[in-house]
Amino acid sequence: MIVKFFIQEYHISMVVKTVRLLVLLIIPIILSCGIKKSPKPPLKPKFDVKRIGAYVYVIPKEDNITVKGFKKHGNYYLKMVSGKDCFKVKSPGKSDARVCVEEALTLTPEVEIKRRGEHVELALRGFRRWNLYELKEDNLILESEREVRRETLRLERDYVKRCYAITGVMGKRESPPYNFCVSPKPIPRPEPPKNLELVVSQDKLILVWSLKESLEYVVYKNGREVYRTRGNSFVGKLPEGTTTYEVIAINPLGGRSEPAKVVYRP
Repeated sequence: MIVKFFIQEYHISMVVKTVRLLVLLIIPIILSCGIKKSPKPPLKPKFDVKRIGAYVYVIPKEDNITVKGFKKHGNYYLKMVSGKDCFKVKSPGKSDARVCVEEALTLTPEVEIKRRGEHVELALRGFRRWNLYELKEDNLILESEREVRRETLRLERDYVKRCYAITGVMGKRESPPYNFCVSPKPIPRPEPPKNLELVVSQDKLILVWSLKESLEYVVYKNGREVYRTRGNSFVGKLPEGTTTYEVIAINPLGGRSEPAKVVYRP
């Protein structure tokens, strides 16, 4: 009886060990086959959308983006649509992004412009927030967007004409733009060339003057332009009769000085 008992215990022990071994072998298989990690969500194209008046802009943040029904315009896509609209943005290897925009705003900002010497002041009405854009050939430069949260705005005048557009902002929509231009301020004029002298050497006439960096010089002979230089001298043939020479300076902004004059008399 004792022997049988030990034999039975031995058999039971072996069965338990076998079952445990099988469990250890089977569980990883079950886990690897039956339980999988949650798949990563598919990537979508990267882009921004702006609704400005009746126009919808899609600004890509990566290459190879396409938008059905939109026209490529420089660095972005453009579509004119006043009502609600939905569209898809596509990019190779990524899932499509579906976007919907609300209907266009029709109210335009009220803008009063006052010129104050070297700057202009704008009084804004009709919205609580606005966006200011630069304009180039009647096109909005979206990259130049500047948020405005006050009802007054100051813009410095430049030496060239600058054009802008102001939109009123309501949620994710912007109103039709109010376009305007700021006239340039007067270009400063350089001083006339100093120490202008005339020297005759055999059959040559030489003009020399004091040089100032960043200026261009133009030489006139009896009112007709004959030479341009960034240096400080001019060499020409000796004229036969009385001749007036003038030299003017031009700065990088295009401002022209009064002429420095010298007269040659044989």
